[in-house]
Amino acid sequence: MPNLTCKYENKILVAYRNYGFNIKQLGRERKLQCCKCDGFVHLRKGGLKIAHFAHFPNQQSPKCSSLNESQEHLECKSFIAKLLESRYSSENVYPEHTIESGQEADILLELSKNKVAFEIQFSQQSQEKWEERTNLYKKHGIIPIWILGFRKGIDELKKDRYSDVTMPQTMQNAGIELPDLQQWERYFQQTPYIREKQKDKSHIFHFITYKDKKIGFYIAYLRRIPDKKTLWWGDVFSVGADCNFLEKDFRFASEEENSFNLEYLEKQEQQKAIDAEKIKQNNLYQEKLNSEKGKRQELRVKLLRWLKVYHEAEIPELIMQSKEHKIERIFTIKIHPEPHEIPDRLIAEIAVYYKFIKTKPIGYEFSYAKDVEPFLLNWKFCSNKNRQFAAAQISSGFLARLRKIGVLEKSPQSDKWKVSRKLIIE
Repeated sequence: MPNLTCKYENKILVAYRNYGFNIKQLGRERKLQCCKCDGFVHLRKGGLKIAHFAHFPNQQSPKCSSLNESQEHLECKSFIAKLLESRYSSENVYPEHTIESGQEADILLELSKNKVAFEIQFSQQSQEKWEERTNLYKKHGIIPIWILGFRKGIDELKKDRYSDVTMPQTMQNAGIELPDLQQWERYFQQTPYIREKQKDKSHIFHFITYKDKKIGFYIAYLRRIPDKKTLWWGDVFSVGADCNFLEKDFRFASEEENSFNLEYLEKQEQQKAIDAEKIKQNNLYQEKLNSEKGKRQELRVKLLRWLKVYHEAEIPELIMQSKEHKIERIFTIKIHPEPHEIPDRLIAEIAVYYKFIKTKPIGYEFSYAKDVEPFLLNWKFCSNKNRQFAAAQISSGFLARLRKIGVLEKSPQSDKWKVSRKLIIE
C-alpha cells in the first residue's frame, strides 16, 4: 500500500502538503524514497481519494511494512492529521513518525509540554499487545491515544435509540478513563449528556468509521453495564470539522461539548472578533483601493476627452514613440496596448506631460516636490507610503528621459525643471 510520507535528501515530505518545489518531478527523477524500505516512490493523486506516495513497480521490498496497511487506514490517517493541522501548525504534526524505539505512530503531535501519538486501530489485538504498545510509548515520554476504526457506518454501530455500543473486549483498553468523581464535577455544568453521577469509572472512546469511502469521527462517553463484558451504555457524538483537542485531558471534544465548554467558547468568540476585524480592515482597504482606482479612472476619462482621443495609443507622442522606434523610449510602453493593459504609471506620465510640459510655453519652470507630487497625490497615483517610489518613477525616470532628449532642463541646485523645447511641433 502507499504512504503519506517519503524521504527526500534529509527531509520528510508529506503528500498532501504544498512545497516550493515540484514533488512530481522529483519522483520521476527517482529522488524520493519510501521511509520504510528505501524503495523509490512517486506522488499520486488518482486511484485513492487522497494524495499519497506510491512505489514504482518492483521497487518495494517484500519486508516493507506498508504492504499490510489498508486503504481505509491510510485515508483515516490523512483525515486525523489534517484535523490536527486545522488547529496546530503543520510543524507540530508528524504523520507516520518513527520514535526512538522503532515504533511508528500514525500521527505524532508535539505540544509545548508533551508528545501525543495517535494510533488508528482497525484490527483487533490481544490484551498483551495493547499493553506492550502503550507501555512502549509511555517509556519514551509519549502519550498514546487510540482511535478505534470500524468498517461500518455510525448507524450500524449505534444500537436503538439509547445509542448502546457493543465494544469488542480486546478494544476496551483503548478508552481514556475519566477522572474521579470530585474531578469530574466540573463537567456536569458543561456537558448536557452526563445524565448521572458515575459510581464507577467511565471511559471516553475515540472511534472512526469508514464505509463507502466516507469517514466519520466520533467520541463515545460510555459506562460499562453491570455484569456485561461487551455492552457499554452512553452517548455517541460527532467531533466535526471544527476540531477542539483538549490538551489537559488528552482527548478530542465533541461538537456538543464545545457548545458547553466555556473556555472553548471564549476562544471562539475571540477568534471571531479577530476575523471580523480582519474582514473590516480588508473591506476598508478595498474601499480605499476602489476609491483610488475610481479617481485615476476619472482622470483618464477627462484626459482622453480633453485630447479628443478614444485610447491612449492614439496620442501623437505615443505613436511617435512606438512607430518604428524613431525616438528613444520616453513613456512606459513602446507598443499599442489593449485598454485593460494600460498601466497606471502610463496615465500618470501622460497627465504630468500634458499638465506641465505639452500645454506650457518654452521657459516654463516647475518643481517636482511643489507641483508634480501634489498633483499625483490628489489623483491617487501615489500615496504617503510610496512617495519615494513615485518620485523615482516620474522624476528620476520619465522626466529624466525627457531631459535626455532635450525637452527639459534640470537645475543643478534644486528640483526645478524647465521646458526647453517641444517634443512635437504643433
